[in-house]
Amino acid sequence: MKFIDKILDLTIFYSFGSYGFIRHQKYFDKEDLSKRAAGKVCIITGANNGLGFYTAEKLASNGAKVYMICRNKTKGEVAANKLISKGYNVFLEIVDLSEPKSIKNFAENFNEEKVDILIHNAGLIPNEKQHNSDGIELAFATHLLGPHLLTKLLIPKLSGSRIIWVTSGGMYLTKFSFAKTMAVNGKYNGVSSYACTKRGQVILSDFWSKKLKKMGVIVSAMHPGWVDTPGLQKSLPLFSSFLGKRLRSLAQGVDTIYWLAISGNKKIKTGELWFDREKRAKYLWFTKEHQKERDALWEYCENFKLI
Repeated sequence: MKFIDKILDLTIFYSFGSYGFIRHQKYFDKEDLSKRAAGKVCIITGANNGLGFYTAEKLASNGAKVYMICRNKTKGEVAANKLISKGYNVFLEIVDLSEPKSIKNFAENFNEEKVDILIHNAGLIPNEKQHNSDGIELAFATHLLGPHLLTKLLIPKLSGSRIIWVTSGGMYLTKFSFAKTMAVNGKYNGVSSYACTKRGQVILSDFWSKKLKKMGVIVSAMHPGWVDTPGLQKSLPLFSSFLGKRLRSLAQGVDTIYWLAISGNKKIKTGELWFDREKRAKYLWFTKEHQKERDALWEYCENFKLI
C-alpha cells in the first residue's frame, strides 16, 4: 500500500467511508470469485435486510445454497421471497439469536450434513436496557452468546468450513469488560453496549480459531466500515445523516465478507481481523483488554447450560 494511503487510513474518516473502499480496492488481488460459491451450503444470520440480505443475495446468485436466519417472520418472508422469485436456492429459518432455546431448536432440526460457510451477522443497538427470556442483556445475547451457541451446536458439520464474525469499527474505541457487556452496573448506553459486544466478537473469534483449527476451519472477524444500512439509519440517524453519501454502499460493505467466505487466496489465515481484504490490527493502544476479561467471556458462553 502506498504511503499516502497509509496516512489517509489513519484518519479513519477517509478509510471507513466510501472513499476508503475506492482507494483500497486498487490493491485487491485479481481473482474470479463468480464460480467459487457454487454448491456451498451457507448460513447467514440477520439476513432479512442490510449486509445480511445483500450477502445472502450475492452468495445465492453465484450458486450457493443459503439459509437465511431471521428473527421476524414477516420481514424474513419478504426478504426470502425476493430471492426465491429470482430462482435462487434460499431457505428461510425463523430463529431469534438472542434466545438460546430458539438456536437449539434450529440446530437440532437442521438437516444439512455440512455447513461450508457460517456468517454471524445479526446485530442490534438497543435504545434501552432489554433482556431475553433468560434475563441476559439483549446485545450480549444477540452478538455474543447466541453466535457462540450456534457455532458450538454446529461443530459436527463444520469441518473445513469458513466462519465469519461481522463486527464493527466502533469496537476500536472501547476496551472489553465482561461486566460492561452484561450491563451489570451503571447507566445503560445502547451504543456503548453495542461497541463493547462487537469487541467481544473479535475475542470469541480468536478463541474459536484455536478450538477449530485442527478441523481445518478458518475463523475470521471483519468490519465493513461505515455502511448505509437500515440499522444505521434507525439507530444512529444523526451519524447517518452527517456522513450521507460518504457512507459505503451495501456492495462495498459486503465485499470482504464475500471474499473471506469463498476466496482461495492463501493469505486468508484463521484468527485474523480483516477490513477491505487486508489483515488489520485488532486494537488501538488503549483498548487491549486483560486476559481475565477474555477468559470470563469465553467461559460464560462455553459453560452456558442449554435446556
